[in-house]
Parts: sequence; C-alpha cells; structure tokens
Amino acid sequence: MLVVAGPSDVIDEVREEVSGVRSVREHTNVIVAGMGEGGRAAINALSGDVSITTIDLNEDEAVDVVGDSSDPETLAAAGIEDATALIVTVDDDAIALLTIALARSLTDEIEILVRVTSNEKVRTAFSAGADYVLSIQQATARLLAREIYGEDIVSPLSQIRLVRTDAAPFAGQSLKEANEGAETGWVLVGVERDGTLRTEATTQIDGGDKVLVAGTDVMIQEFEEETTRS
Repeated sequence: MLVVAGPSDVIDEVREEVSGVRSVREHTNVIVAGMGEGGRAAINALSGDVSITTIDLNEDEAVDVVGDSSDPETLAAAGIEDATALIVTVDDDAIALLTIALARSLTDEIEILVRVTSNEKVRTAFSAGADYVLSIQQATARLLAREIYGEDIVSPLSQIRLVRTDAAPFAGQSLKEANEGAETGWVLVGVERDGTLRTEATTQIDGGDKVLVAGTDVMIQEFEEETTRS
C-alpha cells in the first residue's frame, strides 16, 4: 500500500500517473452495522445530509434493520448495493470480519471502515476487504497522545499516523535536510505556514511554522523522543 500526501493538485497528478490510487470519497448513503457506543459516535460524526441506515441484532428505535450484519439478507435489506460506505462497529470481531468479507463480495464500489476490538485482527480485516481499520487500542493510544503531547492528529490510517507539530526543532533546515536527519523512519511531509502547506524539498523551515510528520505509531513515538532531546 502506497500512502501519498500533498496538496490536492499534486495528488491529482499522481492519480493520473498511478493506477488504483483512491481519493477521499464523498459519501451520501452510509450503512452503520452495530449500534453500540461506536456506532452512535460514528453517526454523530456524519454530516446531516448523509442518508444513514443502521443495523443491529437488537431492536431499537434507532435501528432500521434488525439482524446479523454478516447475513447477506440483512445487508441486502439495508441497501448494500446502493450504499457508498459501510461502517462496522459490532462488538464481535468474528462477525465484523465476516461482514467485511460478505460486503466486499457483494460490491467492490463501497468503502468499508471498521472498528475491531483487538489489534491482532487489524491485518485480517484489511485482508478481508476493509479500506480502513482501527482497533480500540489504537484509538485509545492516539487520544492519550493528543492529551499528553498536544499533537494534532490529522488523519490516522490504521498503522500510519500523520501529526501536526511545532517546527522549532527543525528551524533553519530545509525539508530535505530535516528528512535526511531522520533516524527512525519518520518523514516530514510538509511545512504549514500562513494556512498553506509547502511540500517542496527546498522549503526552509522557520521556528514559527508547523510541520506535518508521517510514520507508524512506533516511529512517531521515537520522533517525539528525538525532538524532545534536541
């Protein structure tokens, strides 16, 4: 999997050159499977103009389709063929994995976003056909990191984190020079200055800038330790 970050016009150029690159999608018709705390939080995060269909094993006024999301009849009743996204937040990882595999077998167009309870199931969920997977442990760790380090998490992509942080440790260097000094595999994606993201390798970093840093959870932790020491 190739993760590409940059201004929208540059991403458009990459998309033309590389097949299979997915852009951020606009969703109009979303199915939410699992109406526990996770499912309700997902619904609250969606904009008001999105059509939402909910699935749960238990009957409730907030549930549109009562049934097992890993049953093809249940997904059909929820309108899987017309949905643009499926959010899976059921509490049983085995059912979640079956739901992913079934939904992907029914349509290749839908975007599948999944919350699993175990880190060990993240890779399996991707293999089953999910586009985005986050475990409860990962979500908790990132929330704690935000509180402890004050970092702004822009877009967690399962094992990948993209954070915005102060540029002071890199002041006076160019993006290229800062990345050459990376010892643990993290990457400075760009410099944010006056509301503009600058990604050219020759961009000089000022102390008042913000930098966007990409890496795995471990890499970002080591980045934080390195910049603290400096």
